[in-house]
Amino acid sequence: MGKDVIISLCGLFNGEVLNHAIEFAEAESIRTLGVDKRPAIANMTTEWGTLTGLFPVDEMLLACYREGVEFHGPGHPRISEFRIKDIEFYPITASPNVTNTKHLTLNLSTLSPSIS
Repeated sequence: MGKDVIISLCGLFNGEVLNHAIEFAEAESIRTLGVDKRPAIANMTTEWGTLTGLFPVDEMLLACYREGVEFHGPGHPRISEFRIKDIEFYPITASPNVTNTKHLTLNLSTLSPSIS
């Protein structure tokens, strides 16, 4: 579950990310992590001490948005084909000139469920 991932990150990298922005990217395991698990991880990054945490826009996320349009129908105030195209063509990304101060790696296959 997403909460297991963020709890593990908090325990393993305690203090490593204080006042940093976190981008969960690059690893295949991130790309296969379900959209239903990503919000728990991103939302709890502030409890880890970060300023923000985000996942890159990918096909899995765009497919989820498209399913939302099908479910809610046209005219939804936040989910529309126009908004999806906007996100697809202008995704939020790190600046190409950014310098990463840290690069943390966690093998998700080594995690087990946590109790909190």
